[in-house]
Amino acid sequence: MAIVFNFPRDPVDGQEYYQGQYAFKYNFGQRRWLPIPYTDKFVHSVFYIVAALLWCNSFQFKSKFIKVFIICFSYGVLMEILQLYIFTSRSAEVADVVANSVGAIIGLILYRYTSLS
Repeated sequence: MAIVFNFPRDPVDGQEYYQGQYAFKYNFGQRRWLPIPYTDKFVHSVFYIVAALLWCNSFQFKSKFIKVFIICFSYGVLMEILQLYIFTSRSAEVADVVANSVGAIIGLILYRYTSLS
């Protein structure tokens, strides 16, 4: 399962994109600043919360929490390694791995306290 999002480097009128720690919106040639620091880290965490919840829901064995965390953590590290060595327009950050791990842990906690199993 992979979800790919492409945020263009050169926005067209009306398009939104993310660069660094701030979200920008271009609208008819005018730049509007929306200063939300660390937006990308929040998005990383949300994606991994969803991923952990989905993985936990798909496994039926008892020791799934550690295995789901290892899967989420490994996938996050793999994506950062690929960004470092393969994709030239992307950069790898340790903070992304931390945000991914925090999201996975939150997802596991949510699953633990909301599931009936």
